[in-house]
Amino acid sequence: MSGICGWIGGLERDAQSDRLVGTMCAAMKYGQNVTTAAQHAGGAALGVAGDVGAMSILADGPLLAASEGYPIWRDRELAEVARVHGHAAALIRGYKRLGRDLPKAVHGHAVIAVIDAANERALVAIDRLGTRTMCYATGGRGLIFGSSADAVRAHPQSASEIDPQAIYSYLWFSKVPSPQTIYRDQRKLMPGQSIWFERGQIEVDRYWAVPYALDGSRDAARLGVEMLTVARRSLDRALDGAAGQVGSFLSGGLDSSTVVGLMAERAIGPTPAFTIGFDEPGYDEMEYARISAKHFGAAHYEYYVTPDDVAEAIPIISAGYDEPFGNASAVPVYYCARLAQQNGIRLLMAGDGGDELFGGNARYAKQKIFERYAMVPGWLRRGLIEPVVGNMPLRDAIMPLRKLWRYIEQANIPLPFRMEAHNLYAGTSATQIFLPDVARTIDVGHPQATLEEVYHRTPSQDILHRMMHLDLQLILADDDLRKVRRMCEIAGVAVKFPLLDDEFVEFSAKVPPELLIDGFKLRHFFKEACRGFLPEATLTKTKHGFGLPYGPWLRSGRLRALAGDAIASLKAYRLFEPAFLDEALRKHEVGHAAYHGAMVWDLMMLGCWLNAHRGPG
Repeated sequence: MSGICGWIGGLERDAQSDRLVGTMCAAMKYGQNVTTAAQHAGGAALGVAGDVGAMSILADGPLLAASEGYPIWRDRELAEVARVHGHAAALIRGYKRLGRDLPKAVHGHAVIAVIDAANERALVAIDRLGTRTMCYATGGRGLIFGSSADAVRAHPQSASEIDPQAIYSYLWFSKVPSPQTIYRDQRKLMPGQSIWFERGQIEVDRYWAVPYALDGSRDAARLGVEMLTVARRSLDRALDGAAGQVGSFLSGGLDSSTVVGLMAERAIGPTPAFTIGFDEPGYDEMEYARISAKHFGAAHYEYYVTPDDVAEAIPIISAGYDEPFGNASAVPVYYCARLAQQNGIRLLMAGDGGDELFGGNARYAKQKIFERYAMVPGWLRRGLIEPVVGNMPLRDAIMPLRKLWRYIEQANIPLPFRMEAHNLYAGTSATQIFLPDVARTIDVGHPQATLEEVYHRTPSQDILHRMMHLDLQLILADDDLRKVRRMCEIAGVAVKFPLLDDEFVEFSAKVPPELLIDGFKLRHFFKEACRGFLPEATLTKTKHGFGLPYGPWLRSGRLRALAGDAIASLKAYRLFEPAFLDEALRKHEVGHAAYHGAMVWDLMMLGCWLNAHRGPG
């Protein structure tokens, strides 16, 4: 991957210090087209790794500054400094004027750091949407930080003990969500957060939150025109400074098709668009991608992923992530990015973010159905409906009654916990999963606490806003963006996210919730705004994405053997009850392939990651 790393406090400038910052940078240097650079001042060091066009580092006496990514400056003075002298120079100028408020002046998608060695201060931040990552730890009276957990681990004053609680979070979420990391003594910044270090003390600030509004214009037609105008400006900023041919992911859905269409408006020739397919009923969306490509005159490149491709990609993915990562769609993203790289593309545009900004995830409509029950007066629910339905003798035998009772049971679970009601680990005790000594250390309520903290953090009281805010962190920042960025880096291409441009995000936040979803029609506002721009088939298709058919594929061939070996290897780490691991494989063999395949996939990826990064014992 790419990013920044460094420390303040604990090590003076010497040969050891030079080697160490180089080692930390090397720990971030996954994939191709990555270079590194470093600067020192007193007992501090700062390093950067990335594409030469997306990194900046500078020393100005005791001040060190670095950025990785694509900062955007709305402040005219800082924009001019960045244009003439580079982003690191703008960071130093901004720090002198703004101090710890500097992150508020940095827009775009980047990770930044300023070290003030003379005053024993440091400021580190990631962007508003979390397109970048930042891990950190304390060492003595110092701060150690890096865009990957591996970079922080490389510092001798950073511990690297695996945290069983983080393993439990991984099982729940198929990743380790922020602010946790897989290591007991490391933390991760969440979107819109910064670290302020001063003379041995660390404070984590939240410098930005989504500015949701409930009193915006209800003129859907005017807002729709404005949305496309803002989207075009957002794409222009993403294309600014791009060298060589630029391509786009194309799944055939709303977001990727929109990005391809916007690019086609600005292209001299056909826009290169890249799609992955699966020769598996119910999973392939190549037909819709072809419709969008033809509609916009794109140069369409296709690749069909096979089970053998998946088996070959798993070791690459396991080695490439600094924490266990279970999102199976990393595989098609990797092959899509590789296809682009093989066809001369250095930069890809991705359409991530539209669902979390404009109400596109299926569970938003589902939760609206459950919320209808909450509108029934409490005396009627608790005094009549629930006693009558709950005590019917044939309640569980008659399908309509059984479905009604399940609806009532779920409706009575408060948000956000209801959104995880079908989690594979809900209702499973720690003693069923882990060995006794490990189980005693597990807080089984931690995943729910994570959900609750993010869900209630936004000042908006609107349920849709809160669900989208939750998904902006847990689905977008902690999952989809990590998936896309890391796979692109390993494949050797850069990636940008035009639909996550700050102006576009700010626009989405002012669209009233009742326009975003009309009744139970997901993405209603977005679709109406794009009517006449996108193909009709794209507007009416059901949501899908880059889903991998791992459930049926894990039942045979190389993937079945790989999963069996990886899950068996987990027994050597003295974490899991062997019976739990064996039962996961058995249920997948005899039960629903997709449902139980999710657990097998996550356990397999955990085993592969531990084997690649740790080794038993």
